[in-house]
Amino acid sequence: MNIRRYFILLFIIFGFGCGVTKVVTKPVEWTAKGAYKTTKMAAKGTVKVGKGFVGAATYPFRDREIEGIASWYGEDFHGKKTASGETYNMYDLTAAHRTLALGSKIKVTNLDNGKAVVVRINDRGPFAKGRIIDLSFEAARRLDMISKGTAKVKLTVLD
Repeated sequence: MNIRRYFILLFIIFGFGCGVTKVVTKPVEWTAKGAYKTTKMAAKGTVKVGKGFVGAATYPFRDREIEGIASWYGEDFHGKKTASGETYNMYDLTAAHRTLALGSKIKVTNLDNGKAVVVRINDRGPFAKGRIIDLSFEAARRLDMISKGTAKVKLTVLD
């Protein structure tokens, strides 16, 4: 009787061991938000400026210049991480922009007094309605806009 149980046990073990496992995978279809717009612009001969950023469409200005309102951010964010992964230093010449590629160099000109400064995009923002760029404390100081808080500026993409 022991031999019979032994053969039944072996039959069950080998029976399950020979089974076929079929894994069905379905390809994942997704589109990055804004990818169509970026691709469409690339087809027209425009190029991304600087290092790209995953999670937001990044593209240069069509005319490489734009005017609008700038604001600045300082102590509350000093020492915290930026979208680029680096630590924010309010004394560096950096800025936050919603769509320009991280690492882009931008000339910011204060249209009220003609002062200009070159900044590097290292963060995302501004999140206040009607603003086109958030400048570091040092960039805002050089543009003489600290006390006012905002200024009408012209942005020029350098590279």
